[in-house]
Amino acid sequence: MIQRSIKNIFFLCLLILASCEKFPTKEPLPPGNNKKVWIINEGNFQFGNASLDVYLPDSQIIFKNVYKTANNKNLGDVAQSAIVREQKLFTVVNNSAKISVTNTEDYRELYSISLPASSPRYMLFINDTKAFVSELYAKKIWIINPANGTLIDTISTQGCTEQMVLLNNRIFVAQRTRLNDTYVANVLVLDATNHKILQTITLPSEPNSLTHINNTVYVLCSQENTTNAKLVCIDASNNSITKTLEFTANAKPMLLRSNSATNELFWIAGDVFKMNANEQSLPSSPIIQGNNRNLYAMNVNPSNGEIYVADAIDYVQSSSVFRYQSNGTLLHTFKAGIITNNFIFE
Repeated sequence: MIQRSIKNIFFLCLLILASCEKFPTKEPLPPGNNKKVWIINEGNFQFGNASLDVYLPDSQIIFKNVYKTANNKNLGDVAQSAIVREQKLFTVVNNSAKISVTNTEDYRELYSISLPASSPRYMLFINDTKAFVSELYAKKIWIINPANGTLIDTISTQGCTEQMVLLNNRIFVAQRTRLNDTYVANVLVLDATNHKILQTITLPSEPNSLTHINNTVYVLCSQENTTNAKLVCIDASNNSITKTLEFTANAKPMLLRSNSATNELFWIAGDVFKMNANEQSLPSSPIIQGNNRNLYAMNVNPSNGEIYVADAIDYVQSSSVFRYQSNGTLLHTFKAGIITNNFIFE
């Protein structure tokens, strides 16, 4: 009888140990009320390994893949972009044809907005019940109610639409050539109320990124054949091009960013460059050396001017993230998810 009891206890202990191995403790989630930086990792196309990381700059702690930890599922296939609004993170998941809406406090998904037969790129809020979503393939811009995910309207376009900014109830949209389609290089000006195209502003070459400071829209136009890359400035009050600055031959600037608080523009062209928006010439020296890294993401924290840069390395390994002071002094280096493509400051 005693031997049987000992055996039972022995097998019970084995069962408990086996259970512990099968169900390991989850990774901790960051506190919801801390100052944080969302790190958007697009992952590999058709691998479904997009992810969201959270970095706490005050403690320099990185929490990996918080969406999967909180929801017990993957985010989806290719996290293209994201935006924070009213304690919600709206993540545009390109190849999954959806927008995932996550609570920024507990990291749980509240709901998902489906856009069938779409390949969404960027999201722009007009108000709590209207948002515009740009599109890679479908030759349209989606207008949705982000509160419930319903479709309000669509706007037909010529090509692929990318980043958007809202100024004076007008939306400025970068539009470029859709894959294997007719050449397109312009900025669309849309009426945010009646959803009409008001004007098409012709660009010298295809836009790769767009931002604004005050009432000026800034567009980075890519190098094409013998046409050098250019920075184009558009006055949003009359939709006219007021200034065009040309890059040197073979320069490939991308990821145009801005900090309205300091009236500065930033971009990557091998290195990271910064300039005052009022300058009449482009800077010749970078603020951060690229050092042969594969710089794939960059953004500027508007609250303190800190610059975050990501090296995608070989697009398979975890990205390396570099956090700099506004003067280019390195503060911290850490690892994030696969193919980090942006930083969202909360």
